[in-house]
Amino acid sequence: MIPFRLSAILFVLLCAFRASAAPPALSVVPSAGTVLVSSKAAFWKFAPRSLSDEKPLTHTFLLHNDTKNTLTIERVAVSCDCVQTEINESKSLPVKVLPGQTVPVQVSLSMHRLVPGPVSKSAWLYLHGGSADGLRLEMRGTIKNEPPTSR
Repeated sequence: MIPFRLSAILFVLLCAFRASAAPPALSVVPSAGTVLVSSKAAFWKFAPRSLSDEKPLTHTFLLHNDTKNTLTIERVAVSCDCVQTEINESKSLPVKVLPGQTVPVQVSLSMHRLVPGPVSKSAWLYLHGGSADGLRLEMRGTIKNEPPTSR
């Protein structure tokens, strides 16, 4: 009986430790065109584009600090050099996000070096002291091998 009680106590302590060690939370705010996949991932689906389009595709994701602490976005990783990010109108890191603050994250996708067909490109945002997997912002769509449409 004692080993069972001891294991139950250890289990409760481990669960309490994991709950207290939860990473700080930035959430993606639902907005036009943004699809929430999970608490750590969202995507924007763009209309089919021509491979020869010169202008990059851009979408602004809105992130909200759900905690009572100031969070710091320390690092951004991208799936390829065709993806650029701008956080709260800043291209340099780190970026501080105050409690309750909503910040825009602009993700841009350049057509250079892409191939025709389905495209899925991502940016991952990593917080100071946050989880290793980060928050993923993705752009999805199709690239066509045809002349650009007039706008």
